[in-house]
Amino acid sequence: GAKTFKSSLKAEPSAILLDANGSVGKAYAAEVTPHMYVIDKNGALAFMGGIDNNPSADPATIKGAKNHVRAALDDLKAGKAVAEAITRPYGCSIKYKS
Repeated sequence: GAKTFKSSLKAEPSAILLDANGSVGKAYAAEVTPHMYVIDKNGALAFMGGIDNNPSADPATIKGAKNHVRAALDDLKAGKAVAEAITRPYGCSIKYKS
């Protein structure tokens, strides 16, 4: 459950969206999983794209990657516009129901 998730990763999910019919994914033009989005406090899309700049599946390569989501959140927290609002997403293609 969420309690286990919080204790093991020091994170606490605040909401979960189940998008079985893909309507939200299609509305945001999600192409792959994960395709990351940051919504600002006013409900506007502030960032969309890849979580970082390293599409490798090798966990050993994560250390040197630039985390685009963290950078976007840091920009918003500082009251600035997101410097890189769109980046290239990578991952497995999303298969939407017809």
